[in-house]
Amino acid sequence: MTINIETAIASRRLNPTVNIIVKSGQKNLNKLLKTKLGNFIPLDPIELPPSTLTLAALSETLLGVFNIGKYRLTVIRHRIESSQDSFYGIPLDRIQYHRKDQRLLSDVPANQVDKPLPISKKSRVFHQWQPDRRIQIGDEIIYIEARDASLKTTPVRSPKFIFPKNQIKNLFSHDAWMGKIQQNWEWVNENNTRKVITFGLLLGLLLGAIGTVTLKLSGAATSWQVALSSSAILLLGGYGDVFTGLDEPKVSAWVQLLCFLITAFSLLFVLSILGLAADSLLSSKFDFLKRRIPMPDGDHIVIVGVGRVAQQVASVLQELKQPFVLLANQTEDQMPIEIQNAPIVYGKIGTGLRNVNLDRAKSAILATDDQMLNLEAALMSRDIACLRNPSLNLIIRTNDQSFSQQLNSLLPDARTFCVYALSAEAFVGAAFGGNILSLFRLENITVLVTEFLVNEGDTLQNKLISEICYGYGVVAISHLSKQETMPQLMPSDETLLKVGDRIVVLATINGIRRIEQGSLKPKQHWQLQVCRPLDQRSVHYAGDTLTNVTGYNLSTSRTFMNNLPTVLELPGVLDLELYDHQAYMLDQKLRKLLPTRLICLD
Repeated sequence: MTINIETAIASRRLNPTVNIIVKSGQKNLNKLLKTKLGNFIPLDPIELPPSTLTLAALSETLLGVFNIGKYRLTVIRHRIESSQDSFYGIPLDRIQYHRKDQRLLSDVPANQVDKPLPISKKSRVFHQWQPDRRIQIGDEIIYIEARDASLKTTPVRSPKFIFPKNQIKNLFSHDAWMGKIQQNWEWVNENNTRKVITFGLLLGLLLGAIGTVTLKLSGAATSWQVALSSSAILLLGGYGDVFTGLDEPKVSAWVQLLCFLITAFSLLFVLSILGLAADSLLSSKFDFLKRRIPMPDGDHIVIVGVGRVAQQVASVLQELKQPFVLLANQTEDQMPIEIQNAPIVYGKIGTGLRNVNLDRAKSAILATDDQMLNLEAALMSRDIACLRNPSLNLIIRTNDQSFSQQLNSLLPDARTFCVYALSAEAFVGAAFGGNILSLFRLENITVLVTEFLVNEGDTLQNKLISEICYGYGVVAISHLSKQETMPQLMPSDETLLKVGDRIVVLATINGIRRIEQGSLKPKQHWQLQVCRPLDQRSVHYAGDTLTNVTGYNLSTSRTFMNNLPTVLELPGVLDLELYDHQAYMLDQKLRKLLPTRLICLD
């Protein structure tokens, strides 16, 4: 990081206006450098990907979640299952143009669902749909929806788990007992204190058994009950108490010597170990009195790891009110930071995976900093859940893109995410002048939530949002003018951008590059034929509509409308250059005012 900051300072001296993008996770330092250097964009490669991992673990229908101001925006994949669906039968343009809280991102007809995205469409993911097409059963749509994040939501409750009757026998089977023994043995080996205490207890049991048998068989004790109690007294250091109460003539010297050795070993090992256990208990600062969050019963997310990525994943799940449990591959006193209001299981991963109800979990996110440990945990998770929960969703974090590709062949049903590969696209987007707010995956393509500030002379100035969306291949989801304090979500296509405005768009790397280069998609040639209406008042509004939708000069639009032929059958003709969706909206709006026909000349 030191080299990055040094390079940033040197770059600013060489070029006072260049955009500087720096990999840095020091928030306070980033804020200070941004004030001093200007045009300074710090990015932390760990901050953006966690939401992608989280959503992949929740469901296949929720693709993205991020906030803009007080609003939470969610990207949803929805399949039409029946005619009772609220989307069934409606034209696609109603989602795009007639709902203030939604925008359509993608539409997949029923015969193309579950097929890979054609290569021809990967460069322009959005707006690949026909506005007048009606949604049918089996179709799949992807849309973005805005909700007020300040409104309270009902937490998602885990369903109660009903213990299957056919599994009761398994509790008493040989394999079950061997599994429990192996699990307890692994638990003991996790900590040196546990090893010492276990050794002391086993030694105490052995000495107690030897003492009991010796006292009874030698005749020093009249019954097994007396022999057992006398042996317990010896283990507690009561050598004198035992032989004061026994009949001296019946106790031989070798029995007394053996009992003395038992007491000596007990004082050296057993009592000292009990003292060690008491010291460990007192040094825990009475953490056992703290209220522990109960373990989810089922339908929860298991997060393996407690690093920065895992903690951010946990934060996203808490915001979404989703049940989860953290598995920390370390002891409680080694935790780098305490995660509030979350159930945590401490210890080795092999043992911990058996204690987090993995057989009833929805997903497991392997998010430690060690990608090999994540792979090991993924394989163990699959083995543990293979019988009772074969549909367990595995999300694996990696640090190397090539390693991710190899895992896809080893675990084809798992989903791997390389955090640095995802963040790399965010760095590229920032280099093109955008402020990257978040990212998510759509059709195996990374979509960046990017904010642009409209400056004098740049490629966004004096352009309609419709031209920006359809020309650059992006989706506008927020607009803040220079005079306003609150952003307008899902802005109208007729909004004209001016210097000082801020716009947030969903864009791929290709879309951001096109904005930076001003590379607009070529428009199509259209011929607008307009007949004079019976009501002359419609002409005035038609001129305004023509300007708002196409961006044509207002005086030119009104002049055309005012000079329509007087004969009703003879239309006025105007040649236009529009995108498909622009032409569709213009046709729909003008038809409400006067007789029109729009013809594509290309």
